[in-house]
Amino acid sequence: MTERILITGASGFIGKALVTALSKQGYVVRAAARDPAGIIAASDVERVAIPDLVGSLDWSPLLAGVTHVVHLAGIAHAPGTLPDDVYMQINAEAVGTLAQQAKGKVARVVLKDVLAVLLAGLGGGILLSLAMRHVMGMYISGVPAFDAPTLTSAPALLTGIVALAAVLPLRRALRVSASIALRAE
Repeated sequence: MTERILITGASGFIGKALVTALSKQGYVVRAAARDPAGIIAASDVERVAIPDLVGSLDWSPLLAGVTHVVHLAGIAHAPGTLPDDVYMQINAEAVGTLAQQAKGKVARVVLKDVLAVLLAGLGGGILLSLAMRHVMGMYISGVPAFDAPTLTSAPALLTGIVALAAVLPLRRALRVSASIALRAE
């Protein structure tokens, strides 16, 4: 049987990169997104619409004939803009429904845990900023905390740290061979 991989959230930042990488490695990809037009067009990529992740959900049309699932769909960049119950339906209940419906039908389901990544980045950023505060205090004594260079350089430095915290794990993840990551135990 040809390995067919379902990727939800295929039009997102990570999804696009994964669809491209798996397609180049010869996998048949079923790429799902709210708007399939945002998914790359390739001969071995089947672009499909993902169902609304709020409410009762039937994943069976997307799971039909699939050997592996990589679930990347969810809401990560809109804290506080949705009611908590809707946010939980999209990011928790829909994932549980997918896992239940995929059980026994696919070899492996890979779930992206956005919250863990965000918390790890936040924790690392706080520790690094505390270390930088100490280092900067040793070398820049007598500089007031509210002068213009300090107020502009500190946010720029923290923005750079956040960018590195986001890009480095993605680059590492893209170097992992999909055939090794998705093989059945």
